[in-house]
Amino acid sequence: MSTRLRTRIVRLVAMVVAVPSLLALGLAATPAAAAPSPLIYGDGLAPGWSDWSWSSSVSFSTSPAYSGAYSLSWKLVAPWAGLYLHTDQAVASDQATSVRFALRSARDNQRLSLSLYGPSGQALGQAKRFTASSKWATYEFSLSSLGVAGSAVGGVVVQDGGKGSGTTVWLDDVSLANVPSGGSTVSTTEIRPQNATANATRGRPTIPELFNIDPSFRSYYDAINGDYVGTTEEILAWAARKWGFDTLGYPDLAKAMAVVESWWIQSAVGPTGAIGILQVHPDYWPDTDPARTSTAYNADYAMAVVRYLYDPGSWLGAGTTGSLPNAVAAWECGCAYAGAGTYASRVFNYNGTKPWLHPNQPPDWF
Repeated sequence: MSTRLRTRIVRLVAMVVAVPSLLALGLAATPAAAAPSPLIYGDGLAPGWSDWSWSSSVSFSTSPAYSGAYSLSWKLVAPWAGLYLHTDQAVASDQATSVRFALRSARDNQRLSLSLYGPSGQALGQAKRFTASSKWATYEFSLSSLGVAGSAVGGVVVQDGGKGSGTTVWLDDVSLANVPSGGSTVSTTEIRPQNATANATRGRPTIPELFNIDPSFRSYYDAINGDYVGTTEEILAWAARKWGFDTLGYPDLAKAMAVVESWWIQSAVGPTGAIGILQVHPDYWPDTDPARTSTAYNADYAMAVVRYLYDPGSWLGAGTTGSLPNAVAAWECGCAYAGAGTYASRVFNYNGTKPWLHPNQPPDWF
C-alpha cells in the first residue's frame, strides 16, 4: 500500500474509535453471488443456456460489471417484464442447492421476484420477492426456500414487480450453485517453501484487553485465532472459507488479495510497516503481533476485516456494505466506494486468472 493510502487509514481509524457499536458478528449477512458450475452467466451466457425473456431487451456484454469484464443488462420494456434464462439440459438437484447472482438496478427500491422453471417450461415451487438498489448487492436463494428441492431446473426467471417499465437492471455471476464444504479445489503442492515455518505455526485467540478501535469490529476481532496449519494455498482457502467468502462465490478471494499484497510471501514487510502475506498493519489494527510469524493468523485477520467491511455495521457504512469490490478496496485504502479502483480491479482480475497456478510467471503487479 502507498504511504498516502495508509495515512488515510490511520486518520479514519483515529476518527472512528469512539463510534458506538453498530452490529455484532452474524455471518448471515447478504445473500451471495457466485460462478461455480453449473454457471449460467459470467462475462457471457454460458453454453447450453439461452434467452427466453419477455417484454425485455437483454444484452450479455455490458457494463458496469460486478466482477470480470461484462455484466448482463436487462431493460424492462413493459410492466411485469421477465428475464428468463433457459436450458434444455436441466440441472438436477444433486448438482445445485441454491441460485446465486449479483444484481443492481438503475433505481433504488426496485421490486423484483425470483422463480425457477422446469425443463419443459413449467413453473416450479413459489416465487421469492426481493428489493434491489442502485448499488451492487449479492443474493442467494436456496432451492428448498423456493420449494423446488429435488426438482430438475431448466430455467431461472427474474421478474418485475409491475412498476419497473423503462428501468434497466444489471446481473452478474449468475449460477445454480452447489459449493462443497471445502470451497474450491485446493492444491496441496507448496509453491512458497519459504513460508514453511510460518505455515506450520498456529495463531492464537486475540487478546481482549488489546482491543482499542471501533466497537463494531469487536465481535470479528474476538473470532480471529489463526487456528490452522497447511500449505500456503490451503491456509488462504481456509481463511476465505472461515469468513464465508466461499458462500459468497469467492473461495479464492484471499489467494487473489495475497497476490496483490505480497505474491504469497509471508515474510513480506511493506514500506509503511505492514506485515505478512496479506499485509496486516500493526499501526491500524490491535493485537497483530502473531501476524508476523503465523500465516494463518495473518490471513484470518485480513479476511475478518474484509468481511466486517462487507457486512452491515462497519464504520464505512453503506460505502462498503453488500459490495465485495468496495469492501476489498477498503482493506487497502480505508475509504468507501472505491471498488472500481486499481486495487480491487487487480484483486478480482487475479481471482479470475489465478496466477498461483503458474507460480514461475509473476503477475503484472510484480
